[in-house]
Amino acid sequence: MHPTRTLLAPALARINTRIRRLMDEEHDQEQRAEEYGRLLVQWARAIRSTGAIAVS
Repeated sequence: MHPTRTLLAPALARINTRIRRLMDEEHDQEQRAEEYGRLLVQWARAIRSTGAIAVS
């Protein structure tokens, strides 16, 4: 496995866990949407940092 992907896996797992917890927690829709958006940005940045996916 590529070394960057090996380092990336724990970060993506943490983000994924935070997303799952967010969906289980009580939040109003606006709070949930804002946090979900932040988590998706973190996910995208992590993926882009590997160079594995070209994002335009």
